[in-house]
Amino acid sequence: MSYVPTEAKTAIVGAKVSEVEKAAWEEAVQRLGLESVSDLIRVAVRSYLDRPAPRALEKAEALGRDVEARYKPLLERVETEIVDAKNKLSAVEGEASRLASEIEELSRPPGLEEGPESIAAKINELAQKRVLLDATNLKVSQLREYVQSLEEKRRKIEARKEREKVLALRGLVPEVFKAVLDHLVAEVSEAGLALRPYLHSLADRERPQMVLRWLAIYLGWQARKMCPEAWDLVGRPHPLVPSQYETWQAFLQFLDRFCGPIGPAARGDADADTVSVAER
Repeated sequence: MSYVPTEAKTAIVGAKVSEVEKAAWEEAVQRLGLESVSDLIRVAVRSYLDRPAPRALEKAEALGRDVEARYKPLLERVETEIVDAKNKLSAVEGEASRLASEIEELSRPPGLEEGPESIAAKINELAQKRVLLDATNLKVSQLREYVQSLEEKRRKIEARKEREKVLALRGLVPEVFKAVLDHLVAEVSEAGLALRPYLHSLADRERPQMVLRWLAIYLGWQARKMCPEAWDLVGRPHPLVPSQYETWQAFLQFLDRFCGPIGPAARGDADADTVSVAER
């Protein structure tokens, strides 16, 4: 999303926030070197809207809708033809069934009371209905083939539509992959820098590289629950003891066991050490 500083501004009613949150926003304005809270809000909103992963998904969905819209009239027309042909087929099949029943009735041996004229009339009628049944069955076969041809036409149109979606998505691969992966690299790099001092605080009990390995496994195992592709993207880590990575609480207990006290317990130890040193 582009932003032109000189473009005309439109006022938007601001959000209602607490005094504490307002103070935090004003502090962020000073820390980031912005001119006002309005600039902070604008930057935050723009950053949120410009996230590459949601935008990539929106592009894929919009592309799919566009292709669907272009193929919809054609598919609807073919679908109408299929329905009409099936209705005709059903009617002709019903006619064939009716003729078969009449032929079966006419084929019964004549009664003793029937005269030659009546028998001759039935024979003539039987012959006519058999010819008509053959013609009707031929029509049934033609209609069935026609319905199959229409269904094959629909299948080919659907395949062409899906192929067009695939080709359009392929065209966006370089742009989308770069944007999403660049964003991931930036986020992971920022996370690594942020975690560095905390990792070194555990170094007396466990190497930072090992803790990072555990964090990577936890990240992948949690991502697996939300999206298989996300699990693949981080290398499909699979813990030896999955229960240790199923929940954040279980993972914290795992870290506490191998890295020593963390959280409130660690702060309590620090307070105790301070007291004991002061008493000496």
